[in-house]
Amino acid sequence: MEQQIVEVKFQGEQVGSHTDSSATYTLYRVPGDMYVVHIDEGEEAWLETGGGRGLEGQQVGTFFPELAAAARLD
Repeated sequence: MEQQIVEVKFQGEQVGSHTDSSATYTLYRVPGDMYVVHIDEGEEAWLETGGGRGLEGQQVGTFFPELAAAARLD
């Protein structure tokens, strides 16, 4: 399998971050009052967008509770 590098650009405001033993999670608010999460595990990094435009605040709290608490979304 061939490895490829992809650059993704988006416009958003960083609203919080959380680091645990395996990754750093950074939360961005994007247009439409939605959120995307940048996950950095060192060797790998990606954006979690909920499969589309972004995550709602409640979804961030469900899937990334420590990050939601750091960003005071609770």
